[in-house]
Amino acid sequence: MGRKCETVDDFDAKLKENGAEMADYFVRTLLTIIHAILPPRTKEKSEIDSKEGDKSGFSALKIKDSRDRVKELEREIEDEARKQINGEEEEKRKHRDSHRDRRERKMESIWGRERKWKGEND
Repeated sequence: MGRKCETVDDFDAKLKENGAEMADYFVRTLLTIIHAILPPRTKEKSEIDSKEGDKSGFSALKIKDSRDRVKELEREIEDEARKQINGEEEEKRKHRDSHRDRRERKMESIWGRERKWKGEND
């Protein structure tokens, strides 16, 4: 009887129908023990899905993906990964080029000083 009941109230009502009146704490403890030894039977999957589908505001999340959709999602993930890698490489190149410009400016200023120094010493 306890295995068929999911809640304490259901179990208490069934006990009272069969003439067994007990304290609430005892009914709760007894049902917990029964469920520990014999887990309650689960409802059929279709019953659960239909009931939950009505309650959920996100019914689109319950749509199962087909193989084609899975392949499409995998391609999207791979494309995004490639774009990210290419973007990181582009950033590295820009960073490297900016340092090259800095080095070139530094060398030009050094050469300019050398020319100026040579001009003064000639």
